[in-house]
Amino acid sequence: METQEKIIVGQISRTRGLKGEVQIYFDHPEYQDIAYDFIWVEMPGSPVPFKVRKIKVMANRTAFVFFEDVKHIKDAEGLVGKKVFINKEELPVREDDEFYFEDLVGFQVIDFHNNDKLGEIIEVEELPQQYVATVKADELTWMCPLNEDFIEEIRESEEEIVLNLPDGLLEIYRETP
Repeated sequence: METQEKIIVGQISRTRGLKGEVQIYFDHPEYQDIAYDFIWVEMPGSPVPFKVRKIKVMANRTAFVFFEDVKHIKDAEGLVGKKVFINKEELPVREDDEFYFEDLVGFQVIDFHNNDKLGEIIEVEELPQQYVATVKADELTWMCPLNEDFIEEIRESEEEIVLNLPDGLLEIYRETP
């Protein structure tokens, strides 16, 4: 039974050729530094490991992959659109002061001005210009850019992030019907 924590690194975007090759689009910023012996593919119930036979990682956030047990396009077609994962332990080793924005999922958001808890980060998404956190607080779900202008402090041991939010950001979400 596999018990290691998984992290989403991308999605299978299409097939290529007739021999079962697939293209993966990567969301993870360090996709080029990961050793891909196994890639876990989203399946009903839980991710399933696929042994990588051959992989060609490209500079445009994609890779072309042959899996051991996927020998034909018909087998590969069922994988298109599926999320792909790796074991979190396979990520490159970070320096003590480095972190992945994905590590902030589960952290409490604290208001810099009044120390109020504003909710819990439930998702972090990488957009072209920046990372964005989705925060859930009771009935309110809101989004916030994660950049150096807003992040005042990350308290890793307390699982808290202190944000200096732009004026009016929360009000936009509170006023939406």
